[in-house]
Amino acid sequence: MQRLADYFLVVGYDHDEERGGCSCVKIIQRFPDKDWPDCPFNPRIIHFCQPQGWILTAKHELPTFFISILTNLDGLRHYCACLTFHQTLLPTTIAPTNNLFNKKNGCSNEADNTAFLLPRTQMYAPKCLFLTSKLDCFEAFRNCLGLVYTMYIEPLSDIRIETLVGNILDSVNVLPPGGHALHFSIGADDRQVIQPPASPTVPCTGLSVCNLFKESEIDHVVTIFYAALSDMKILFFSRSYWKLTEACKAVESLLYPLKCWYKLTIFIIIFSLFDGLWNDLDGASVHLTENVKLAPMPEKPYNRILSSLFQIFKPDIHAADLAFQLNGRMNLRQDSGGQIVADYPKYKDESNKDK
Repeated sequence: MQRLADYFLVVGYDHDEERGGCSCVKIIQRFPDKDWPDCPFNPRIIHFCQPQGWILTAKHELPTFFISILTNLDGLRHYCACLTFHQTLLPTTIAPTNNLFNKKNGCSNEADNTAFLLPRTQMYAPKCLFLTSKLDCFEAFRNCLGLVYTMYIEPLSDIRIETLVGNILDSVNVLPPGGHALHFSIGADDRQVIQPPASPTVPCTGLSVCNLFKESEIDHVVTIFYAALSDMKILFFSRSYWKLTEACKAVESLLYPLKCWYKLTIFIIIFSLFDGLWNDLDGASVHLTENVKLAPMPEKPYNRILSSLFQIFKPDIHAADLAFQLNGRMNLRQDSGGQIVADYPKYKDESNKDK
């Protein structure tokens, strides 16, 4: 059995290092305060809480949640779940500083402009609830962090946040793959369940693969798969951290049957200059940079793959142009040549004649 989470942290904006509305991260609280013998704490992991930097904002942002997946030199993965919210600061004047000093501290010009445009206004500072784990229980992480955040915003006299955090770290032990479902509560009148995967190696995709086909279009996913098999670098672009994580998880799952020989490199970034296949998840488009060429797929296998995938993800498209309404949903079967074909049910008129 394994712990649901190894560490729980509260990290926030370091006001002592603030320069023109931009600063760095600091650990406010950490649980437990001592390292686990089997999982030492890496203090640099907190830099993945705010990929776009620690910047004050003039607008109160809604809480957000995303997960970063970090792989160490031994190939072991650490899942970092982060719930970010913003706290109100007292009205103050943000003094601008010179650009050279900002660059040395990693501050962007955007923070400098904010200092000039919004003097003496109410500002909001980001704060994160952060937990790390060796398990990929994404929904459990979201639920647990959401409950802790709710108790922080609307505290109850009979429920302490320290109790919730202690239960997350010490009282929830997940069974190994193939085990029974775990029903548990972290002490906030909640009822949660975790179903261990059936296999220790086969990935659990959830809805990630289905969402990738729906959001990126079927032919685009085929192109991404073909580019990965061609040992090409792939870049996923999105303004949503969660969509980036899910898309990369989906592509890795699709390539799992070929894991013995394929080599895949996926960059998860927001903006960058890049040579390779550029996939815009927000705009549902796929592009190749100027210096990269991707050989076209053979026409017959390509059309056969598209036809099969359309019958799986969009089965009604084959009956959309029929002159008469079908009596029921069409059935998919595999012919002698291994190709998926559709068996259309009888028309209503013909079925009435048979009766």
